[in-house]
Amino acid sequence: MTGLLSADREHLPTWAAERLSDLLGRAPADPDMSQQQTLVLRHAAGGLINAEIAQVMVLSEDTVKSHMRAVFTRLGVRSRTGAFVVGLARGVIRPGDVVPAGRIAPSLSATQALVLLLLACGLSLQEVADVADMSLDTVKSHLRVILRRFGTRWSSHAVATGISLGLVPVPGLTLPAPTAARAS
Repeated sequence: MTGLLSADREHLPTWAAERLSDLLGRAPADPDMSQQQTLVLRHAAGGLINAEIAQVMVLSEDTVKSHMRAVFTRLGVRSRTGAFVVGLARGVIRPGDVVPAGRIAPSLSATQALVLLLLACGLSLQEVADVADMSLDTVKSHLRVILRRFGTRWSSHAVATGISLGLVPVPGLTLPAPTAARAS
């Protein structure tokens, strides 16, 4: 990865650090979540959709949706992406819930890293396009590459994966340095 986050993965642009700090500042330090809510969040962070979570946990899909709404409320967020960022920062989600141990971090271009960072900050795809001064189609193209490189299906799971692999720094969250992808 070059550019924005390459030299020092702890270095964030001020605006991103402020946005992520604000998100984390609104969240309780110790969210009071039930075991079922925690498990639903961990499965979601692992890339499962509600129907798959329901099947794994032997619950109805409506119950899973109810648990996710409760998780959003308890974490003070409005989206899965926000829940994953706060959940990882608060220790509710462990990096191993998102990616297998020993997974090698894929390389990202500076633009891909920026798109992932902006998504972690809670921006929509259109907002990412506006902030990064690129077309919505270009943002979607970069996101497709990120999803493919991470082996994920959803942007929220890609953000959680990027954070878990140490590619997206989050204030107050310390993870081991990512294992770089080998050149072939």
